Amino acid sequence: MTACWMCSFFADLSKLDLLSYAFQGVGAGKPEDPRIEHYHVRRVDIDTQPAMPIMADGNALGEGRVRIEVRRRVLAVMVGQPAPGPSESEAQTHAAAG
Repeated sequence: MTACWMCSFFADLSKLDLLSYAFQGVGAGKPEDPRIEHYHVRRVDIDTQPAMPIMADGNALGEGRVRIEVRRRVLAVMVGQPAPGPSESEAQTHAAAG
């Protein structure tokens, strides 16, 4: 599997349209707005005219052009075992009593 991320391109949306899209959720069973395009990418180059401020995770990175890349095997994630939950019989007893 190649490393990639989902990139969405929003063209000609007002701030209200974009907020509405975000609050309604992606893939909420309604038809997609044709002004929104989705791509699987490994690298994105962004260049605006005029140059605009660039921020990543709340950190100012200056102005101008930016390249965003997904790099393979850079982030290691460790997870623990799921917390033990009630047994199936306990869950059925609780549901019947409730």
